[in-house]
Amino acid sequence: PYNFIGHSFGGRISIYIATQKPELVNMLVLTNAAGVADRKEPKIELSKLLSIKKVKSVLKILMPEWAYGFLIGVYIRVMGSTDYKSATPVMRKTLKKVVNLDLTPLLPKINTPTLIIWGEHDTITPLYEGEKMHKGIKNSKFVVVKGARHNTHITHSKEWQSKVIPFLKSG
Repeated sequence: PYNFIGHSFGGRISIYIATQKPELVNMLVLTNAAGVADRKEPKIELSKLLSIKKVKSVLKILMPEWAYGFLIGVYIRVMGSTDYKSATPVMRKTLKKVVNLDLTPLLPKINTPTLIIWGEHDTITPLYEGEKMHKGIKNSKFVVVKGARHNTHITHSKEWQSKVIPFLKSG
């Protein structure tokens, strides 16, 4: 068996493997992992409300030209990943299904030792999603890294390592 460390979408994959092929997983570390449905705050995608054409026309009227170009660039960067934008229509449909799949019902099936590490100020996978994972995975350990956001393992690497390494050595 292997030790799995999954961040964000990698956490989603790790959860799935831990429940579908538990014999492959010795220990599991989930860092700001995706995978639980967001029932607390419904996410409204601005891209669904405002098409780029509408945004462009509104900004052209309201903004000076220099601000318009800058804000359109920001809007395009924020409103979708490069992977999604460059995907074929079939792949986009698949990406949407995978990203929206709620793995909450799978969590109680995880029996492997699990460490869940979360950034206190994560806005991509909010803290309450980590708390939900912790409640769903029996005997999991939950650590909140103060001041950290979504890339806890990068921005707070020393603290992250100080939790992960002893955990993995214990197994």
